[in-house]
Amino acid sequence: MRIMFVCGTWEPGVDGVGDYTYRLAINLCKIGVSCNIVAINDYRVKALKKVSRHVSEKTNLTVLRIPASCSAMEKARLLGSEVSLRRPDWISLQYVPYSFNRKGLIWKMFLWLSHIRSGAKWHMMTHELWIDPNEKLSNRVIAPLQRLLLRGLIFYLRPMVIHTSNEYYVEKLRSINVNASRLPLFSNIAVHHNTHFDAKSESGIRFVVFGSIHAEWKPSRLIDELEGFADESGIKPITIISIGNAGSHGVKLWQKLAATTPDWLEFKQMGSLTAAEISLELQRADFGITTTPSHLLGKSGSVAAMLAHKLIVIVPRIERCYGLWHQEFLRDRRFIPLDKQFRQRLLSARNEVCGRQENNIVDNEQLNKVSEVLLRSLGGIE
Repeated sequence: MRIMFVCGTWEPGVDGVGDYTYRLAINLCKIGVSCNIVAINDYRVKALKKVSRHVSEKTNLTVLRIPASCSAMEKARLLGSEVSLRRPDWISLQYVPYSFNRKGLIWKMFLWLSHIRSGAKWHMMTHELWIDPNEKLSNRVIAPLQRLLLRGLIFYLRPMVIHTSNEYYVEKLRSINVNASRLPLFSNIAVHHNTHFDAKSESGIRFVVFGSIHAEWKPSRLIDELEGFADESGIKPITIISIGNAGSHGVKLWQKLAATTPDWLEFKQMGSLTAAEISLELQRADFGITTTPSHLLGKSGSVAAMLAHKLIVIVPRIERCYGLWHQEFLRDRRFIPLDKQFRQRLLSARNEVCGRQENNIVDNEQLNKVSEVLLRSLGGIE
């Protein structure tokens, strides 16, 4: 089987969907699937660039990086030429509207795809759909356009298989008469095994926040609950560490919290780290914290990374409290919602992780499962 992946940008360690696509393609190559990647709107390069990685004795993975500055017709020509050269059985579009246009309005994609002359079948992985029209006034104009363009693109490509990462998006797609099934995310951060694994400390507690800190998250309630937890349990100090690219809002917020919270509640920023350093920090932590809302946990790469490193994740933003996605969230013991039972559940979970003497993390477990599900969907596995 030959699969061509099409994404927006590919810049290792910078673009989450690009990293996802690359890890998935590498894994598929290792099990005998011929893959290549086209980054069709790459903001990180100024000239056409081709990168090749040797995967196995018989397999190389090639990434063609087409600059965002190229004209629509030039992108169409380059993509069409690559399809003719590679002759894929499947073309897998890794869809995020903002990776193809700064405003998330992807009308030029119809031109980019116009030169493809191939009998290849289309697959779509819809990582994001359209923005929430209720978040701010301008969204009320942009969101309907994004929804219309996505529906038009699906009608234009007529993909044989459509996937998305979470049940909430399955329902949103159903609302525009599109049938999709779930393909869970895997961690973009490979497990870097720590040969000197330290047992979790019996004093204090260490939280980690990985990646972007959303402006919609207000930390006051979490801080109140942690202060109440510390008073009731006597467990101090509490450290909350931000790793990776927190964004400008996250950096400023952490600086403010570090200056205004008690000494025993410490906020630290580590900023950008290598993948190996991120993995080690995740292994050192007792718990994760996400600023992603509960109904969209399945689309978060940082949540996937924390879960892959066997962290229980604190979820302060409990939203869209209805539907199958909310029922699944409440049943999933890998998450602790910030609700009335928070302190009790946190203490119980801490007692479980405290003193753990071995690191039993299995690398690539979820990646292998996702690869198998994808191949089965595309007919590559009987």
